[in-house]
Amino acid sequence: TIVDSLVDNPEEGPLTASYGLDAEQVKQVLNRAIASEMVSYLSYTAQALAARGIRAQTIVKEFNEHADQELGHAGALLTRLDEIGGEPKLDPASIGRLSIHPYQGGGTLAEMLEYQLEAERRAVEFYRDAVQWLGDKDPTTRRVFEDILAVEERHANDLQGLSANLKK
Repeated sequence: TIVDSLVDNPEEGPLTASYGLDAEQVKQVLNRAIASEMVSYLSYTAQALAARGIRAQTIVKEFNEHADQELGHAGALLTRLDEIGGEPKLDPASIGRLSIHPYQGGGTLAEMLEYQLEAERRAVEFYRDAVQWLGDKDPTTRRVFEDILAVEERHANDLQGLSANLKK
């Protein structure tokens, strides 16, 4: 039966014989996503603390909201990595090396917004590519990435609006 063919290696958890991808590659992509979310969290947090000026209040509020969401993304990704038997790479050197964008902690309000918008745009591209790569071969990981992608697109839109308002 179909069930008999799927339970050939019960020690592999949810990775059954029908899993259509190289699990090690998926784990690497998940670790890259986790690292990027952690760098985003740290950057948003540091920039919220560093933001100064009469227009900073709205930006700080947005940065703090985004930081909380990025940390939540990291948690969802860590959960998925654990589900497929992966080991997180959370040491600072690995996080910095694996992230899709560098860390930036300060600058002027305009520089911070520019950095964050670029980081969000990179995240949108990363998650969009990952969703396409996963296709129907790992729908659970794909859904996690799709949910994060939707939030990253909103972040980019929010930051674009804040940047435009700052220039007025």
